[in-house]
Amino acid sequence: MSISLQASLPGRKDKAWLLALALSLPLAFLPFSRLFMLPLALLALLGIAIFVRQLATSKTILHEDKALHGFMRCVFFLWVPMLLSAADAVAPGMTWKAT
Repeated sequence: MSISLQASLPGRKDKAWLLALALSLPLAFLPFSRLFMLPLALLALLGIAIFVRQLATSKTILHEDKALHGFMRCVFFLWVPMLLSAADAVAPGMTWKAT
């Protein structure tokens, strides 16, 4: 039984290691003031670009994608209560900045 080292190294077609690197960079940049926001901003811009390109090519928003449905439920169940409770906050100015 032999283990192939070539199969475990990132290849040209396998770009998952780029995503893992981009998601781990904010932790590496935490000691440097606000530099940890840079990889997150780049990932957000990349996500917007992918979304716009997907919308331009297929004219739909992936209705059959289960992961997207789960993500939208999480956003809905997190943001709606925050927005509803922000109207009756003790310090509305600070609440709207945080929400």
